[in-house]
Amino acid sequence: TVPFTTLAGFALFYPKLRTSWIFWLCLAAIHGFALAQLWYFEGNGLFLFFYTTLTMTLALASGNPAPILRMNARYLIGFVFLFAFMWKLLTPDFISGRFMEYYLLTDNRISPVAMILTSLTQVDIQENQNQLEQLPDETIQLQSKARVHSLAVLLTYLTLIVEVSVAIVFLLPINPWVRDAVFIFFLVS
Repeated sequence: TVPFTTLAGFALFYPKLRTSWIFWLCLAAIHGFALAQLWYFEGNGLFLFFYTTLTMTLALASGNPAPILRMNARYLIGFVFLFAFMWKLLTPDFISGRFMEYYLLTDNRISPVAMILTSLTQVDIQENQNQLEQLPDETIQLQSKARVHSLAVLLTYLTLIVEVSVAIVFLLPINPWVRDAVFIFFLVS
């Protein structure tokens, strides 16, 4: 929302705002009001952002925000990854590799991985994207190769392993160095 972005922008130029619980309360109220109006349209990230602004408000109002923010950040990351892992584990299209295969075959952000590691070509990817433009009128058959499905299954299980690893290291009392290493591995993967 524009009021939220405008207020957040002020904090860039006025450092005292960043440590004011009243400022964060205003941000939480604006964001919460907007979220309450259209909660069924909003993505999960916006709910997490609201939680974060509310946490900042309460932590700064406590007078000793550092331990509260540290604990909430750990638990927020840990539970987000735990729930992401559980959702994927309970979704048949994800577990089978079909979800990942679809993105390898159609999404320009990760299709180069499929082209490098399999015999899939740019022409195949372009044909898949052209077919997607025909939806929803027709059923389509995407161009794929057996190795693409194998790669999709491998990436699916690697994703699950990395996500549950991040959840574990953030939710359990583990050495911060290990936590940082696992999170950095997630970020670069």
